[in-house]
Amino acid sequence: MKEMSSRKIIFLSIIAIILVLIANLALWFTDEIFDSEEFAQKTVQVIEREEVRDAIAAEIVDESFADQPLILQIAGNVFEPVISGLLGADILEPAIETFAQAVHTALTSKPQAITIDISSIVEFVKPLATAINERLGTQINAANIPDTIVIAEKGDIPSIYTFGVVMLWLGLFSTIIGLGLIIWLIWVNRGDKRRYVFKTIGFSLIVGAAIVLIVLQAMAATILSPIDDENLEIVASNIYDVFVGVFKWQNWILIIIGIVLIFVGQYLPDIEERYISLSDSLRESRAKRRKAKEERRAEKEKEKEKRKNEKKEP
Repeated sequence: MKEMSSRKIIFLSIIAIILVLIANLALWFTDEIFDSEEFAQKTVQVIEREEVRDAIAAEIVDESFADQPLILQIAGNVFEPVISGLLGADILEPAIETFAQAVHTALTSKPQAITIDISSIVEFVKPLATAINERLGTQINAANIPDTIVIAEKGDIPSIYTFGVVMLWLGLFSTIIGLGLIIWLIWVNRGDKRRYVFKTIGFSLIVGAAIVLIVLQAMAATILSPIDDENLEIVASNIYDVFVGVFKWQNWILIIIGIVLIFVGQYLPDIEERYISLSDSLRESRAKRRKAKEERRAEKEKEKEKRKNEKKEP
């Protein structure tokens, strides 16, 4: 076979790594986004974070008393810690799970407004509001707290159903073709070219995964920029960080694999020489055993022939 040129190795390696990166994206997408149970579980975990609960509590108070600035300040100091604590309690767990499922539905099927049902909070806040009114002479009405709080309006979260289906099939195709191309490049090249293949694939993988990490960092600001509300931005950024964090780790693993491939390419001569030496030793050992076996067989044949001749003699 004609020796493959370095330019061709670089070109095919880049194609293979692009396919591997697509497969990596598809793996993350199907496991983290399209899997409704996994998505809901992680979203619930995000809502249970203190920072997120505090942000939601602040948003609830802001919406409830936005037209009463003085009461808003008092209610904020009193109600926000209480509501934040209730958001982490079992009583609101079904509402939070429903919220997580609504987010998943909006992402993967049809656009809809994303809300959290907080009607059960009102019953806990009423006695607190009454006590504050009696003590401070204020007119805080717990009924002002809405039954639901809107996290995102309809259309704010785009549906990515079509993209998800495409990624499902494209991921399978990319995995087979990408890995197949890498294996083929390693298989058809020998000696220095094979070492060059390992280094090229490793370097391409490191660069490709690093570019993905940079893009993810830049995308955060772009995705979150349409959210004007500070509290809702905290909620959205925490959800973004949890899911994208998994994808970042997948890319860091690819970078580590790339480093290993470069290391293998650097020290492959020693490995190949040892393998060749071991193969030669095994080949010589098998040849010696075969020769010794044939010699023993020949001696046995001679002994048999000799005994036959002795019997024939008078």
